[in-house]
Amino acid sequence: MNSMKLESKGLVLVLVVLWVGLSGCSTHESGSFNGDRVRVFSSDAAPGETPAFKTLVVKGKGTYKPLYSYEYAKIPEWDSIVFVTSKNEGQYVIHIVELGSGKEIVIETEDPIGSCLGIPDQCWLESVSGDTVTFVEKSWRKQMTFFTLDKSNRTISKRIQTEAVKPK
Repeated sequence: MNSMKLESKGLVLVLVVLWVGLSGCSTHESGSFNGDRVRVFSSDAAPGETPAFKTLVVKGKGTYKPLYSYEYAKIPEWDSIVFVTSKNEGQYVIHIVELGSGKEIVIETEDPIGSCLGIPDQCWLESVSGDTVTFVEKSWRKQMTFFTLDKSNRTISKRIQTEAVKPK
């Protein structure tokens, strides 16, 4: 009788392991809630399924997916973070979230900017002046794209420079 109980427990364990292994999608954490209350999760697709995507969670504010930017960048002067999600093919949404109040500013664009936000050597905060913030994206083609976000007017301006600029 004891061997039957042991075999049935073993069968249940094998079935659970198979179910988890064959479910095709797992989630793992690539960030954690910390002082700025932000967490990024990655979802891994099974072979032949839709490619993986990332989800960004701001504690007390909401969940954002699919994340187009690598992660997020901090704007300390505003106690905010900035990141980009993709809306539809060729449509992107830039989110500026104030961490203290949870207020959010959304800027929609068809320009695929901000993909490297969160990668220090590829995208960095250049300057903050009043309601505008400028980031620099370094391209593999040795060009720099400066994009300026104006949170009051909810606009983006972009300037491309071909000579090298070092991150601050």
